[in-house]
Amino acid sequence: MRIFLLLTSLVLGLLQARQSAAFAPPASLRSSSIAAEKQFGSPALKPPSARVHKVPHGGSQNRQNGVTTLQVLPAAVAALPSALAVLPLSQKICLSCLLPSCLGFWKTEYGVSYAYGSATALTSFVIYKELIKGNSLAAMHAGSLFFYGVRLCAFLAYRQLTSRRIKEIQQRIEEKAQSRGGRMKRAPFVLSVAALYFGLCAPLLISSRVTASNIPAWTAKLLKGLVATTWGGFIFAALGDLNKTLVKTIKGEDHLVTGGLFSFCRHPNYTGEIVAWTANGLIAVIAAAASQGAGLSGPKLVGYLLASVMGAFGLDFVLVGATKGLEKKQREAYGGTEEYKKWVGSSWCGFELPWSDAADEIVDPHVTPEIEFVDSSEETGSGI
Repeated sequence: MRIFLLLTSLVLGLLQARQSAAFAPPASLRSSSIAAEKQFGSPALKPPSARVHKVPHGGSQNRQNGVTTLQVLPAAVAALPSALAVLPLSQKICLSCLLPSCLGFWKTEYGVSYAYGSATALTSFVIYKELIKGNSLAAMHAGSLFFYGVRLCAFLAYRQLTSRRIKEIQQRIEEKAQSRGGRMKRAPFVLSVAALYFGLCAPLLISSRVTASNIPAWTAKLLKGLVATTWGGFIFAALGDLNKTLVKTIKGEDHLVTGGLFSFCRHPNYTGEIVAWTANGLIAVIAAAASQGAGLSGPKLVGYLLASVMGAFGLDFVLVGATKGLEKKQREAYGGTEEYKKWVGSSWCGFELPWSDAADEIVDPHVTPEIEFVDSSEETGSGI
């Protein structure tokens, strides 16, 4: 409800700005008007070039009180950062997690692909701007999440533009979503992924308040190691996506990739993300314990810690389930080939759920009650 009221107030503020602009001519026009009055003495004696001419209503040049929509729009857009800047940090974070997630109303698959990347990048940037000043450890931590979000969105856009299979999968997902009813029925899904994205960025709300002066030296080294692990996991996942994309671009989308990173790890993108998000969650727990709460009040500390742990656990659960589901899919597709048998015998599958194949119907990431979790993920890259 608070977010709804906030958005309403922003819209009303923009409308008020438009109304004010309608009665306030641009600065350049006021200057020329004053010069004309000095030169000609009376407004009635102004030359035609110094007079304001009204344009008739209608068409793309429709004016309201002499000001067109196109004239007001740039000012309204320019005013948005100032309007958002005065919001409390909590509301900024809500918006940075919720607004990207609303892409799920447009296309369900976007709620766990572009929304995943953009919410992570935007929220980490907001926290960096608001809380991280002169804290190199926290800045590196925020940078890892920002890097991951921007990199993922860029990769998803490239994949969508170049892969016919991805387009088909997205279309199939959307058709299934539409068959379940109207777009507003996706609201629980949108809110749940927004909460997940907050949990992924919540560790920054703790690490940003921790400095070398308020924690033991050994803990500072441990936190540096975890931040480096977060970066390493995300870079490993990115290289895995790049490795698979290049090979499939050259040899075709049905080619089984067994070289490069895949020669020793069969699912580097899933594995890298699991390592990174686990380290990210541990940063919150260790930073809070070492700094005796990082100066946060009890309810805030508990809330941030709970969100951090649930975010890491929730995404890791999805990724290890996706790993097991993909193992089964590849075994069915390539299990009869010598290349596959040799590859499996000499490589590590990564982290997977230690469940029997009978449980695959429950954890299969390709089909969930709300969305097919990237049937596409390992075909050409990662996503949730």
